Amino acid sequence: MIKYILRRIVGLIPLFIGVIILSFILMQLAPGGPAGPVINNTRITQEQKERWLARWCLEDSKDIGSVLRQFGGWSGILNCQNEGSQQFFSAQGGLNFLPAALGGGDNGFLHGDLGTSIDTGRPVGEMIGERAAATLFLTVTALILWVSIAIVAGVYAAIRRYSLFDQSLTLFSYIFFSLPTFWLGLMLIFAFGPALHLLPTGGVVEVRDWPAFGSPQFWVAAGQRPIDAILDIGKHLILPVTTLVLVNIAADSRFVRA
Repeated sequence: MIKYILRRIVGLIPLFIGVIILSFILMQLAPGGPAGPVINNTRITQEQKERWLARWCLEDSKDIGSVLRQFGGWSGILNCQNEGSQQFFSAQGGLNFLPAALGGGDNGFLHGDLGTSIDTGRPVGEMIGERAAATLFLTVTALILWVSIAIVAGVYAAIRRYSLFDQSLTLFSYIFFSLPTFWLGLMLIFAFGPALHLLPTGGVVEVRDWPAFGSPQFWVAAGQRPIDAILDIGKHLILPVTTLVLVNIAADSRFVRA
């Protein structure tokens, strides 16, 4: 088992590298390149544009050397503030790709710097972190529900094999296992949102009543009104949790029954 896990972990390394390279290529192929949104943004001063371009090695992209330098700056291997061989070293004097605590740099995704959002001006990593909290909460909630229900339903169907319950569970499994998750989600949104106006169709909380979910301001507000927060979150979780539970119960209950 340990060898299998280690092989899987090692196998993730080339996949991770491939995703990084593919992401960089897609950014290069985008209209205007990676610098296009900044260069064409009229709200940013010329000085700010030049400083941003220099930070990410985007001043020039006419040859393969410039593109490789951009990749180095984007990944955090190079320090674009320096020139020549000094690009491999951070302002602290250590190799730039090392963690800052070991004398490395602070730019690029290797150091957790995913850039700044052009729309909001906030660090992208911070914005992802706020949304990751909501995603994790949704996933864990759905996982607990569907595993619990799948185990109970699968065991009962195995005990009462070929009974009405077993046949009904089999039919249910075939139907929901064949449904694409995104399609089922859209149908539930349409039915309980625009059609019946019974449930919210997006978000984790009502944005008019609460700060952004996962932000420090939200936890302060939720601590002051815990019951309201729980009810609002629960109402927003019904549709996405139902979608995930229905699709995954279909497969896992059959697995348990077998």
